[in-house]
Amino acid sequence: MLTELKSYFSNQKPPKKTKSDVALDREASKRQKRRSDEDIEAAREAKRQKQHQLELDKAEKNVLSKAEYLKKSVAALQMAEDQFRRLRDSQTTLGSQSTRPSPMSNYSSDPNDKPIKLDSTRMLRYIWKGRAGGMLLPEERKVVLIDELMLDDNFTSLPDGHDTEEADIIREKRGYHVSHYGANEGWTPNGASSNASNKMSILEGDHAIVTAIRDLFNKKKCTFKDESLKYLAAFTSNACGASDEDIMMAAAGMMKCFFNEVGLDEISARDIANCLPSPTKIRDLELNLAADCLATRLFEIMEDNARSFALVTDHGKRAGMEHFVKLLCWFGKDKEGNETLKFHCIDVDSSNHTGRDCAKAIKKSLEIFTGQEGLEVTCVSGDSGGGAAVQTLLPHLKRLHAVSLECSKINCQLHALNKCLETSLQDVLGLQGIGRRTPFQLLFVFNQLWKRIREEGGGDYLDEIFAITMQELTTNEAWKNEAENNFPQAYNELRKKFEELESMEDDAGIDELVAMLTERPKGLVDPVFSRWQTVAKSAKVVVEHWVIIYFIAVAVKQDAESGSYLWQLACTLLSLMNTCAEPSNDEDGETIDEMIESFNPENTPEGYDLPPTKEKTPTFYAMLLWVQGFTECYFDDMFEWMMRSDPELGNGSWGQSARLAVERCYVMHMKLSELENDGWKDKPEFKPYLDALEKIPYAGDVNNAGKEFFNKMPSKILRKFRQVFQKHVFPCWTSNDILHYIIGGNPTLARHFAAMLVHYKTNLPTSNNDNNDDDDDIDVSPYEFPDEDITLDRHKVRNGDVVVNVRECMSYLTKYANLDYIMKRPFVQNHWEYIEKLGTSEDDVDIFDDDEDYTPLKEAVFKEISIHSVHQQRCENYVQLAALISKTNVGEVRRSARAIIISTIFRVFSKEALEEKKRRVADPNTKDKATKARRIEGADCIELLITFLEAFFEKVAEANGSLSADKLRAIKQHVFNKRNKMSQKEREKRIKRFAKNIRM
Repeated sequence: MLTELKSYFSNQKPPKKTKSDVALDREASKRQKRRSDEDIEAAREAKRQKQHQLELDKAEKNVLSKAEYLKKSVAALQMAEDQFRRLRDSQTTLGSQSTRPSPMSNYSSDPNDKPIKLDSTRMLRYIWKGRAGGMLLPEERKVVLIDELMLDDNFTSLPDGHDTEEADIIREKRGYHVSHYGANEGWTPNGASSNASNKMSILEGDHAIVTAIRDLFNKKKCTFKDESLKYLAAFTSNACGASDEDIMMAAAGMMKCFFNEVGLDEISARDIANCLPSPTKIRDLELNLAADCLATRLFEIMEDNARSFALVTDHGKRAGMEHFVKLLCWFGKDKEGNETLKFHCIDVDSSNHTGRDCAKAIKKSLEIFTGQEGLEVTCVSGDSGGGAAVQTLLPHLKRLHAVSLECSKINCQLHALNKCLETSLQDVLGLQGIGRRTPFQLLFVFNQLWKRIREEGGGDYLDEIFAITMQELTTNEAWKNEAENNFPQAYNELRKKFEELESMEDDAGIDELVAMLTERPKGLVDPVFSRWQTVAKSAKVVVEHWVIIYFIAVAVKQDAESGSYLWQLACTLLSLMNTCAEPSNDEDGETIDEMIESFNPENTPEGYDLPPTKEKTPTFYAMLLWVQGFTECYFDDMFEWMMRSDPELGNGSWGQSARLAVERCYVMHMKLSELENDGWKDKPEFKPYLDALEKIPYAGDVNNAGKEFFNKMPSKILRKFRQVFQKHVFPCWTSNDILHYIIGGNPTLARHFAAMLVHYKTNLPTSNNDNNDDDDDIDVSPYEFPDEDITLDRHKVRNGDVVVNVRECMSYLTKYANLDYIMKRPFVQNHWEYIEKLGTSEDDVDIFDDDEDYTPLKEAVFKEISIHSVHQQRCENYVQLAALISKTNVGEVRRSARAIIISTIFRVFSKEALEEKKRRVADPNTKDKATKARRIEGADCIELLITFLEAFFEKVAEANGSLSADKLRAIKQHVFNKRNKMSQKEREKRIKRFAKNIRM
């Protein structure tokens, strides 16, 4: 392919070098330098190897030389020893009468004489034939007789069993060497050494450790205590995709590595194998740890005095298996005493898709929690489609008394917004699918081509062909002409960027040019609407790199083998990029051969009479420009806000912004209204599309994708978006069960909402106020909201401050409000004192300001409103986790246990560890980097996890000591027993039905 790229239009005369050429030359020099550096490094490595071999040869010669010297020295010593023996045998025995000196004066050997006072420093210590002796010497003594030294009183007593002739022979033959202790030295028997007493204590302790290690591995089975193995269970639970065999292999490899390093070679491979926990043991360890986690969570709930819980559910099919995840949320405090939201995955099972059966599964799972006095689920979040849709699930839950009868619901708002985008775009611009001619199929084919090139040649290969193609485009006039003829809009945008960077003074802009010319798009995933935001991201990449993508596809088509998958992808992409007709949404679509054949030099599908190519823009390029403008101007802001954390509760509360979401509903409506009725034309994000629209000709028929089609396209998309918005977003936040959440939002809106309730209650007829059992509307004059503009501080994302009119906002949100019903909601009734106080206040009140006397209301918002999730992405993570675990062939019980462990340990640890890492960073130069860090990893992760687990297991012991024995047994039964799963009961029921039917 590189050859094809270099030879394509190779006869063109190269132009004069520009700043782009300088940037390209600089990048080429860098690549050449990298290659040269690799060659130099290889030469250096060869030189190092040669030098190393020379040193080895030299060392070998030195060893041989020293060995020869030692051999000669040993021979000389042997000769000297023989000569000494001959001399000794020929002389008079030392200490005999013939050589004994005369007795010394003032010396008495009478034991009854008084002892002479001697200085202890004049103690003569000696060794004679293996016996230790000592004798005090008076100052006036100048000579000591050997006979005196030989006196038994001067020798230490021998231990029992050592006062024998055999022991005397051994002692006499033993040699000695000089040993040192600080400044002192002495004689020590060969084979022994002298050590300080504290060092001996250390050696004894080390010996005890080594002995304990040997004892662990001398048995025929695993003898590690469960208290120690809990750490193994905790660490391995984080390896979601690892099987029990993988865990055993990793543990065995680490043990062998350790023993090799410390020199415990006597521990055999079989000893290591016997000492490892078996798969059954690993399973039991995980289940016991899951039970401990569950007990700890119950203990936390008791400590937090939590009463209201939110339930989040998600039903997904991954890895060919059904996974129904249930997540609990409640308000509490962390270990530092800070207010926070806590989450716990109660379990994962394989319940079927019906609302009734899913409700039964939830009730079964909640039994271990709701058995606590005063605990109840007050709100539920879930998807509005597919299995266990929240609108069908909640009535069944209420009927089973699994949740509060006043329980409210929120359908996942990420799903809702994504559905708005997906439906509006696909209904107007077409669906994805093999053989379809739509902009979204173009995005998908591009991504497949990009991945295939990378798979076949590697990432470096893709980098190279991107840089080579970009370089050719900047120098080859024929390429430039082709680009300007086929897609002038895209080419002019690219050229404009080049010119802006070229026009900068001196070297400014060269780095940007290098990045633009050499850095290919990375991190792409398949652009499908079911994967949130992937379509918008891919559209931006394709629009930005349209020209270079086209020429890469041309080069691939020329280089790849005809008929290969890579060739087919390139042909299909070129055909789609040259489409100039209305997007085809035919259910049957085209065959791949038909799509490939549609690629022709004129870039015009057969049957359409369109003007010359210079007067038009490719159909799908123009469509993607509008999609890009819409996502940048509107959709990205709305979607990103829904994923944000609650600003009062901070990190870890993402998706828990329900108290602000009511007013956010109006913001979404207001911003959408600004685009409707051609308002989008005034937004700068749509300028590239408007420029492209000028180059699109009239085709005589709206179906021919001329200007007639594009003039109607935006209004169609926005109209469809509004329809889906009114179905999935607006009803959620204007529901009578949810509307009072606004009390926790903007202070101005909260005050006027409270004032509306006070106004309603004040003007309520007395007869109805005392007893109102009917559902008829109560005639109360409406509350008049002020006509004033305010800025919503918590709603700014990318596109500036959000300013709303109070009257328009509140009128929109309360248009269908049933105030009588809202007044009877438990939250309003239980906290009416403070709501009334808020509604009668003359000024706005921030209930989260500690200086204000609204603490009970603030805590109520946290405990009853903030716990309600606006989306189920947190739950979706556990669906993916369960799918990953299921690939290791573990059953439903193990999958559920792993989810409980990860929910209790690792989700909490990740947050705390990241905060700890930020606290540790004191260097100002690295502080910003640590603040931006999104995850903890490496040695820091392991260190902090061990510290976390030590504290966690202490808490487990405290929890087990606080809960009753019956409750602990119930927890173990809940975790261990497969029959406690509702899915198992469903299976048994189906088996009985099948057995009954098969006999008929």
